[in-house]
Amino acid sequence: MRPRFLADCNVGRLARWLRALGYDASYHARIDDSELVREAAAENRVLLTRDRDLTKRRVIQTGVVRAILIRDDDVTRQLRQVFAELAISCEFCDAPKLLVRAENRRAKAETKAMVKPQRATIPRITGMLLRSG
Repeated sequence: MRPRFLADCNVGRLARWLRALGYDASYHARIDDSELVREAAAENRVLLTRDRDLTKRRVIQTGVVRAILIRDDDVTRQLRQVFAELAISCEFCDAPKLLVRAENRRAKAETKAMVKPQRATIPRITGMLLRSG
């Protein structure tokens, strides 16, 4: 069974991305914490939040309501955290693998930029071969 999500006001962008990946993700911009927890319990949804105090509620601590405390501001890392904690992936695009590939490409590009080989250049004025550096 695919998980259903309920996002609080701090992770609305994450909810939009989960919807785009085919998951049932509900989001309320303005809702009281107690109502949010009540809805998550009633609809059997995983609560996504950045609010540490919210995760300290008894129904969450005892496991009646499943909640994930999102640790990062970056939505890519948020998605990766949710997928990892629930051991799921997107049926359509295998999102965790794609996210890892994109991050690896970014890291390789940054490494290449830091270790650029010095190139020989020929100044137009003198025509002499100089080392740039």
